[in-house]
Amino acid sequence: MRTPSQSVSFLGNLRIRTKLLVVLVIMAAASVGIYAVVEYRAAKQALLQESFNKLTAVREMKAQQIEDYFSTIANQIVTFSESRTIVQAIGEFQSAVYLLNNREGAQVSPPLQDYYDREFLPRLGKHSLTGDLGRSESFIPQDATARVLQELFIARNPNPTGEKHLMDDVGDGSHYSAVHRRYHPIIRNFLEKFGYYDIFLVDAEDGRIVYSVFKEVDFATSLLTGPYAGTNFAEAFKAASKAGSGDFVIFRDFEPYAPSYNAPASFVASPIFDGDELTGVLMFQMPIDRINDIMTSQGAWSNVGLGESGETYIVGEDLLMRNQSRFLIEDRDGYLGMIRGIGLDESIVQRIETFGTSIDLQPVDTQGTRAALAGETNTKIFPDYRGVPVLSAFRLLDLPDMSWAIMSEIDEAEALAPAYRLRDRTLQLMGLLIAGILAISFFFARTMTRPILDLSEKAQRIAKGDLGITIDVSGGDEIAQLANNFDLMREALKDLVEGLEAKVADRTKELANSETRVRSILNNAADSVIVIDGKGFIREFNPSAETTFGYDASEVIGGKVDVLMPKRHAQDHDAHLQRYHDTGEKHVVGRTREVEGLRKDGTEFPLELHVGEAELEDEKLFVGIIRDITDRKRQEKEIADNLSFVTTLVDSVPNPIFVKDNSGRYINFNRAYEKAFGVKREDIIGKTVKELDFFPEEYRDTRHQEDVALLRDGGSAHRETSVVLGDGKEHDMLFWARAFDLSDGSRGGVLGVFVDISQQKELERQLAIANKRMGDELSIGRQIQMSMIPLTFPRFPEHKDLDVWAYIRPAREVGGDFYDFFMIDDRFFAFVIADVSGKGVPAALMMAVAKTLLKSRTQDTKSTANIISATNNELSENNDDCMFITAFFGIIDTKTGILTYTNAGHNPPYLIKTDGTWRALDELHGPMVGVMPGAPYGEAQMKLDVDDKIVLFTDGVTEAFDAKGADYGEARLEAHLERSKRLGTKYLVESLLRDVDEFVGCAEQSDDITLFCLRYVAWDVRDARGTVELRLVNELREIDRCLAALQEICQRFELPPEIQNNFSVVLDDLLNNIISYAYDDEGEHIIDVVLSTDGQRFIVSVTDQGVEFDPFERKDPDVESNLEEREIGGLGIHLIRNLMDDFSYRRVEGKNVTTLMKRFAGDMPTQTDATTTN
Repeated sequence: MRTPSQSVSFLGNLRIRTKLLVVLVIMAAASVGIYAVVEYRAAKQALLQESFNKLTAVREMKAQQIEDYFSTIANQIVTFSESRTIVQAIGEFQSAVYLLNNREGAQVSPPLQDYYDREFLPRLGKHSLTGDLGRSESFIPQDATARVLQELFIARNPNPTGEKHLMDDVGDGSHYSAVHRRYHPIIRNFLEKFGYYDIFLVDAEDGRIVYSVFKEVDFATSLLTGPYAGTNFAEAFKAASKAGSGDFVIFRDFEPYAPSYNAPASFVASPIFDGDELTGVLMFQMPIDRINDIMTSQGAWSNVGLGESGETYIVGEDLLMRNQSRFLIEDRDGYLGMIRGIGLDESIVQRIETFGTSIDLQPVDTQGTRAALAGETNTKIFPDYRGVPVLSAFRLLDLPDMSWAIMSEIDEAEALAPAYRLRDRTLQLMGLLIAGILAISFFFARTMTRPILDLSEKAQRIAKGDLGITIDVSGGDEIAQLANNFDLMREALKDLVEGLEAKVADRTKELANSETRVRSILNNAADSVIVIDGKGFIREFNPSAETTFGYDASEVIGGKVDVLMPKRHAQDHDAHLQRYHDTGEKHVVGRTREVEGLRKDGTEFPLELHVGEAELEDEKLFVGIIRDITDRKRQEKEIADNLSFVTTLVDSVPNPIFVKDNSGRYINFNRAYEKAFGVKREDIIGKTVKELDFFPEEYRDTRHQEDVALLRDGGSAHRETSVVLGDGKEHDMLFWARAFDLSDGSRGGVLGVFVDISQQKELERQLAIANKRMGDELSIGRQIQMSMIPLTFPRFPEHKDLDVWAYIRPAREVGGDFYDFFMIDDRFFAFVIADVSGKGVPAALMMAVAKTLLKSRTQDTKSTANIISATNNELSENNDDCMFITAFFGIIDTKTGILTYTNAGHNPPYLIKTDGTWRALDELHGPMVGVMPGAPYGEAQMKLDVDDKIVLFTDGVTEAFDAKGADYGEARLEAHLERSKRLGTKYLVESLLRDVDEFVGCAEQSDDITLFCLRYVAWDVRDARGTVELRLVNELREIDRCLAALQEICQRFELPPEIQNNFSVVLDDLLNNIISYAYDDEGEHIIDVVLSTDGQRFIVSVTDQGVEFDPFERKDPDVESNLEEREIGGLGIHLIRNLMDDFSYRRVEGKNVTTLMKRFAGDMPTQTDATTTN
């Protein structure tokens, strides 16, 4: 084994070239390797963090959707169970079922037996792996009432399985069928609207399902004694039937449910109370599809950032999956092979293969699922249910009555693929770099060592006495300098050898006398020390002198000292020496003076020189102590230059400036100060402000205290003040003062400046007076302008065939936009919207003239083209300012619905049809009004259908700009019209205005904004053809009387069933809210309800004297909050928005008037036109 000394010896024996090569390669390889490892680890960690962030975001998004879904269900079932419709329905269904109990003991009918044997059991068998399902007797209910209802509504129902809910009446004349016919369409409509699998009404006493929408084989059975008493369905019912409050909600997790052919089913239940009495339980069967769609993003995993292998899924506390696996959906055969390969029980694999689903079948027993079910929220890497390492973000869902964990995962290989590719590329690059470095290092080492080897060979020859050799000293690097010095040494050796014998005696004596003294001086002197003899030859030149002058001592010792002097001094130096020798007069010796020196590079520099004299036997030596003062001279010059610049700068400033010392005394001020205050320097310098008698005494005391505070506390002070200047006048001045510190941190004094703002103040006073006068005039102009525009709605209450709403907001006090509408006579209705070029008073004046001209011309003709043409001719005359108007003018024949209109360069309005389609009326019929006299204008005609709407606007809407300069634009306008097309005129205008304001934000309004919406109702519906008028009192039992009247008018006029169904739901909720919350006292109040139809629409008007409240001001119904925070009526408003075609609210003479409207196809029987009062 090699010892450490042997290792050192081994390294010492290596050639320099080899050492350089080894060291360079090792350093390069280590640097590249360390960098590659650090970068790879950083990249991998960054990718991990980014992947976990994405997975966490997806997890939270999906968790929020699932939690919101369950919260919405809870809100809906409680609200529905509290509605009068459900309270009445459970009571009537219970009574109807009770009447069927007299059939007890009836045998199973052949149709019912045939349905179970031929339809139910075969379908159930396809979804069961048990093989033996037993006999149908184990599924057929035992009590006769259930068998009778199943025979009527299931076995004899002509609709196929899955569509049994389409039958409203079995036609047997029974009381149950009548109740079913009344309530089934309403509850079925609710189910279809919100997408539930089934809805049940269950008797709270005996657990009988007295009603269901889809009529599966659990219909009419008892959840206490029937065949499904042991299911999660029955568990949910039992919990709800014991509840003491109507707000109670119970959820039960998904389990295979036989009546739904073993599909996983989850149930939610809420009790039904009639007053304080528990009468039944309302239950929803939730479909798995809604949850599956949320978790699988409907197959678009990559769109939510889950790549090729990512997925989100839910796991129940039984560690079974609650939604489809992505891998089963995308690669069924591969998935089945994979779960078989990891050893999953074959019976489970067969069930997954048979049912085509992993829901409630795929076990997910992983580190993450157990941690999540234990309440942990985290991100980790572990093998998933496939045994594949994944990045996972998991947490426990916040759901009522259920423990579900949500997992958001992606394969580790996919997430870290970029890092692995970076690692491979880095290794390849390392190999190439090391190879290149090896080649470069070899060349560099060889180049470095060649001159050294050559010099070594020459040294060996010199050692043998060959002093005549030639040494190559070319080049400028250190090796070349070494060669040069080596050559100098060779020459010195040669000279030394040649003259050694002659000089030995003299040098020995000289060195013996001066060695100790000279060495002491040279080695201990901090300054440059130069010793010369009496002839000016340099004897000593210490290291400080080498640094100062740039010479090596060997270069100057023995030479003349004048080489260190500029030429102008050097030429006289010998003469000065000689004169001193001759006279002994000391002009230089013993003194310190500043002179100039000369460096080796030829540059002069200032130095401080002190010359001393020493005698050595019979020889005089002169010792010069030299200090380089270049930096000191430069600093002195900079200080002088800066002082000159600052003085000139301060004197050039036109504002008075002063400087005080740390005792508050004036030490300087500029010429502007002298001129402004009429003082002289000698009158102020050295005094404090208290000593200046040309200032008032109070002013002096205040300013002195201010100086004291600034000098003590530092900082600055500024204010506006009045000062009497040298001209004897009082001036408004802006004064600023600041304390300053010296370089050592001590307080230096105070710097102050005055700015005369007298002229600015005077201008401000004049401007304020002018602005007030102008503001008063503009305010009057705005009042006059707005008084010319109709601002009250409805403008013509006697005209039920017209519905108008408008809004105007000028950008300035007085604007150029305007609208107008008026009845030309009892039949023709005119309207206009216009935008005058420019803003302010001129635009408003032109608007007033145009409005008057348009209205006056309608008395002569009904042609919009002629009216616009005549107005244009009038406005074009004397239009020196070249102002113009864009306008859209229309006239409606309210009897026929014919609209005649002319667009004169205005933004095209939008026509919204009753079927929801819309289009822009984008044809132009002529130029802008007021530009060219005699300009031609055209017109167009179209027929308006009932409830068609026209939306008009000015360019202040589409050209509204936000803070970033982006405009609202036609695309946003059209998108909002698409969202709001079902709203009435008032709410459409208000919602569009809110949308524009939200877009603009805090940006200033740039143009006038005007909106106008018109809805055509039709001449023949001026008077309702069928009307029922009700006068109710504020008692809940009155709701039943209203709903009965609704049923009666719908039957009398043969209205479509959905009219009664939809209005039953919304009227129930609306009247309930009015009776319960509209009044501040307990007294009796009148509620007027008008039900009317005109053959095309059904309209309900509800008038109450309650507190003012517009329910439609809410943007969205409150269905997202917790049950404890839920506001009453939220679902009702939601239903009105979804079920009605139009709705409105008005406050008229202290009363709330709420109007609801829905259209339908077809005509009423004409002989039934009537008005009924109850």
